[in-house]
Amino acid sequence: LLQFKNQDGRYEILESLLQYIANDLHCEKFSKIKISLPEITQEKCRIDLWVRDSSYALIFENKVYDAADQEAQIHRYIERTIQENYKEEKIYVIYLPSYDKEPSTQSWGKYKKNFKDRYANVSFRNGILPWLKKYILPNVRTNDKLLLSAVTQYIDYLEGIFSLRTINNKINMELQELISKQIFKENKNTKEKIKIVESKLKDIADLQGELNLMKDKYQKDWLKEIRETYKADFPEKTIIVKKVGDFSISL
Repeated sequence: LLQFKNQDGRYEILESLLQYIANDLHCEKFSKIKISLPEITQEKCRIDLWVRDSSYALIFENKVYDAADQEAQIHRYIERTIQENYKEEKIYVIYLPSYDKEPSTQSWGKYKKNFKDRYANVSFRNGILPWLKKYILPNVRTNDKLLLSAVTQYIDYLEGIFSLRTINNKINMELQELISKQIFKENKNTKEKIKIVESKLKDIADLQGELNLMKDKYQKDWLKEIRETYKADFPEKTIIVKKVGDFSISL
């Protein structure tokens, strides 16, 4: 979507996202970015989405499926961008969790304080989805049929992930009622309920982080087992280990 150019050559969807971050999410520094001829790459140097222009660089870290932060992940991506001759003050970081979860402190390394004004947390549930519905879908031109289809399907996909489709409304209400009965054992005022829900969300985020770490460990163990099996079966072959989505091996 961010690579889309209109008939005048403007990257208007990328411009819209940066305006949304600056205005709706109150990250004013993003309003200073002037889009000229951006190079937009995916998975280059392991950076999920990397937008580099003449006067700025954007680092997007995608956590829509709640993968754990790797060791010094954002720190490494910033360092890699600096190696591309971008001054630190011209680099921006956009973190994309499923819900409003912050990156771990260790992921920032030494850079967390420096990027206070050039960092935006844009969750898919509360950021990307509202942006698409409010600013992108209503403004797609009628003759851009492929774009209209893509945006419509993407919105439907995200609503499906977060159980926001109309068909889910009744189920969601019943689930919220069940959860309320379980966590509000006594009568609580609204402020107390907010604190309890926030506490439960933190517990869930912590659990999810640990489960993702366990998943990464088991994937590495599995890869090691498979590699040893191949080595035994094909001793004369050189085994190349790859990671493209899931782990894989080629000979």
